[in-house]
Amino acid sequence: MSYLTPEKILEKESRDEFKRLLSPWTITVPEDDTGIDLYIQPLNDNGQPDKSFFMAQLKSTNESVPTNPKESISMEHLKQWNESTIPTMLVKYYKNDNTTYYTWIDKSIKLALNQKYQTIYFNQKLTKNSKEDILNYLEPLEFKIQSIDYATPEQPYIMGKTNSVKIRNRKHFENGFPKALNKLDEQARKYLPLHNQLQKLDLLFIKTRDLKLLIPKSFILAKLGKFNDANRELCNLLHSFKMPIALVLQNLIKNNKDILDKLNELKIIYYLKWSQITPPKTDITCKVTVDGKEIVLKPYNPKGNVLPEKIKELKNMSFQLHSFDGTDTPSLQLNTIKLYVTFLDENGNPLYEIGEEFKQINNYSL
Repeated sequence: MSYLTPEKILEKESRDEFKRLLSPWTITVPEDDTGIDLYIQPLNDNGQPDKSFFMAQLKSTNESVPTNPKESISMEHLKQWNESTIPTMLVKYYKNDNTTYYTWIDKSIKLALNQKYQTIYFNQKLTKNSKEDILNYLEPLEFKIQSIDYATPEQPYIMGKTNSVKIRNRKHFENGFPKALNKLDEQARKYLPLHNQLQKLDLLFIKTRDLKLLIPKSFILAKLGKFNDANRELCNLLHSFKMPIALVLQNLIKNNKDILDKLNELKIIYYLKWSQITPPKTDITCKVTVDGKEIVLKPYNPKGNVLPEKIKELKNMSFQLHSFDGTDTPSLQLNTIKLYVTFLDENGNPLYEIGEEFKQINNYSL
């Protein structure tokens, strides 16, 4: 006959109390042991899922609440939570008082990386009324008004570089501040969807461990200006797999930020390239069999011939040459025909300059 140990009973009680305090929000337990106990999806006033969600790690004790509630946490877990784009809440339940405290693990906590464990202090009590504070924390954008510096009477007070609002007097402030808020609102409309996409990708990756998700994640991180984070994700991916599209994105992020800034999404294309040099006045036709149907890729482009989207099978690729002036046309060398992968720019044109070789053609087929 199986029974629960005292530790398991205490763990269940802390989880039940946590669920009670945040009811009716949706709370689920991860299928795998990822170092996180719960996923929490807040609900709005209509009972619909809110745009934000967060993770929670629960700790518990039979003791009463001390003067300074705290918990010793491994540095491995702290680094993982601190670097995650999904907000992480650390929770501690004190059974003797039936009281729960919490804190957020974020950049405000200075990690002592030379230690294996670090003491974390809990600064907030969790109650039924804590939901509003939690939702305020989960806002993906942080609005700050920077310090006000005085220049000259001709160059009045200037409020933070983020909104470039100049404040001269109360009337000017009342007229200018709404404009600053409008600019911040524009930033919110631009970046909020990206933050939401990033959170969804992180949650999906935790569930599926599909490394291909690191491509769109890296793109979104770069769009948010987190270039080092994006490059780190791509380096981790390339360390394990030879993935040409990851090299293309890495090149785009490192050397083509002006192009990156104009892209709203990643559109991947494949193209055939024949690097063999041909004499002048030589007509070239590129034929390929795609999903059992022969098509002609024209007009011929020496930079590359773009293939149709969503290809399942590609074979019987060939270049046919015809000379208009009667000169001999060169023989076809198979090792000069290759398949490349790249992205489309904001106007739908292939970014040939950052393309990477996907596969070499052998015997006229892939």
